Amino acid sequence: MVGVSIYDIGRWTSADVAWRAIRTFRSAPSSDLLTRGSSSRMDVFQAALEQAQQQYKAAAAIGYESRPLNLFYGLSQAGRALAAISPKLRGNHPEGAQKNWESSGHGVGFQLGQLSTPFWDREIEVLPNRRDSFSRASIAVGSTYVDVGRVTLGSLVAQLPESLPLRERLERWDSYMKVNFTSRTDGRLLAFDIGRGVDSISAIQAKIDRYPLLRGWSLYLDREGQPRRPSETSVYLDVPEGSVDATGYVNKLRGASTYAGNQVILPVAGQAESVIEPIMAWWLILFDFSMLARYEPRAWTNALHIGRSEVASQVEFLLDAALIAVPELLAEQLERLTANDESDG
Repeated sequence: MVGVSIYDIGRWTSADVAWRAIRTFRSAPSSDLLTRGSSSRMDVFQAALEQAQQQYKAAAAIGYESRPLNLFYGLSQAGRALAAISPKLRGNHPEGAQKNWESSGHGVGFQLGQLSTPFWDREIEVLPNRRDSFSRASIAVGSTYVDVGRVTLGSLVAQLPESLPLRERLERWDSYMKVNFTSRTDGRLLAFDIGRGVDSISAIQAKIDRYPLLRGWSLYLDREGQPRRPSETSVYLDVPEGSVDATGYVNKLRGASTYAGNQVILPVAGQAESVIEPIMAWWLILFDFSMLARYEPRAWTNALHIGRSEVASQVEFLLDAALIAVPELLAEQLERLTANDESDG
């Protein structure tokens, strides 16, 4: 269903509401944004966001066969807008063109000839340079892009809340973790989903270590030295002191990513030791879909054949979800950029 939230984590009820929030940021940018860069950067910011919205409006009106083209190029333009107003990017940075806000090229390689590879095992190769659009947008939103190398499509989808209906297909890959605290008299606990078949403490610890934010955290053990479990497939972790910002009734984990108003903990991406933020995970997923639709249209339409393809309904679901998820994430990034005066770093 286009235009209605189809996943349970959503903060807004429609894409229109998210785009309205984006237009509000465009019409009344903060004084920081107005003084942060040149008029040309503000012109790019405005024009690229308008193009992004038009691409998503067009995507909602066409079929799945062509939709990823609009979805990807709309998000690519939105990334260009974020780079244009990012304080981390400029044209005369001491490091030279590495921090230039203007971009050229995708910075991502599409692997042709993967037709015999299972759909979710397809690989996307991150090939950043000093001006590509993927690394420019990644810098703007604080997402890793260095040393990612090749990353599987399934691992990217698994880290999104939209993966919930596809979980059985994606259980080989680490998923996102929604922050869920439990208080006790001497501190806090965090419920951590380990899945089935992960029983030994060493195996549990190895899984925890694939989540950079949780490295160094301890398991909460019972008197026999075994992990205490809130459920059959999860364990409790001790939350280190100083890791939580408590404001009224809202407890926030420092360093967690945000997705539609909810905090999530993400696993490493590809060969990198850091995480790909959700909006950039969508960037890579939609890049792959758009390249497949553009350069291997027969394979793409076969994947969408509802009578013959086992992934058809799953891909349709993601293409529907992107219509809402991407503008939500974009609005959150704009909210963050207008609320914080980040340094060049």
